[in-house]
Amino acid sequence: MAQATVKCDKCGTTMYIDSKKARAICPECNHEQPLMSQDMLGNAYKVESFGDPTELLAKAEAYFDLQDYDRAAEFFAKAINVDPNEYKGWWGITRCRMVNNYLGIDNGYVTAFEKVKSLAPQEVIDELQIKYDVYLEALEKRKDKSKKLESCDPINREITIKASKGPAKNYTVDLIVGFVLAFLMVVSIVLMFFTNEKLRVFFIILAIMLALGSAYMFRHISESKKIIKLVTSGEVKTVSGLMEKMKRKDKLEFLKLLGSMIVAKYFVDYKIVDAEYILKAESESDYEEEKIKVDKKEKKPKRKDKKETKSTDN
Repeated sequence: MAQATVKCDKCGTTMYIDSKKARAICPECNHEQPLMSQDMLGNAYKVESFGDPTELLAKAEAYFDLQDYDRAAEFFAKAINVDPNEYKGWWGITRCRMVNNYLGIDNGYVTAFEKVKSLAPQEVIDELQIKYDVYLEALEKRKDKSKKLESCDPINREITIKASKGPAKNYTVDLIVGFVLAFLMVVSIVLMFFTNEKLRVFFIILAIMLALGSAYMFRHISESKKIIKLVTSGEVKTVSGLMEKMKRKDKLEFLKLLGSMIVAKYFVDYKIVDAEYILKAESESDYEEEKIKVDKKEKKPKRKDKKETKSTDN
């Protein structure tokens, strides 16, 4: 066992780590406490089982197959904490960080793969290197697209979207529209069974269009709420970081979405500077000037009656 900088919860003595059991042991009072596993981005997860990492690796691979890369990375990290010398856990972290990387940035996959090469047998390293190169090639393509957006398109670096003042609008109207479209879709499906063949084709097409419209509305609401939560909680402070979380690739299209949310007042008191930084509005100059419509009734001069004019002339 190797000495660690973990302190005992009971007596404060420096503890020792037993990597096989994934526990820290106090040499003074013999108190044991579980370690926390940590992935390449510093996210900590509590270890749920100790000893053999096989079960954790199996769960991680299952989540990876389901394309739930965040959960897969969590279980790969737990497997590493149980057995730091198991290369499969490090290879899993490498894959998760490369596949779940929509901006092509180094988010820890290089360090993880270096660990794989230091632990895996040579014949395994040769095979994994081929797979790593394939992942890397796909990642480089994403990185090239990201660079083009940031440097080659000058308008992209000049985009600044001013904030809108609250109160923020809710999605009540959007929800009503979504439910109305869904209801009309059901009505169209029912009518299909009570019409002739020509009209049946019409109602089938109509039902498909209504279903797509309803699905779009509900997806738009869900995505918008997630964006607002990520920004207002402080978890994300850049457009690039938000794109990675939302799994978006086209930055200009994403900026249009954010801009429309701000203008429509679904997303208030935040501005976007240089097409990248999402900042809290601090002064009046950070807000977009609202156009206030003032109804000015032009006062038309009163026309004098002909009788009055005549009398005055006399």
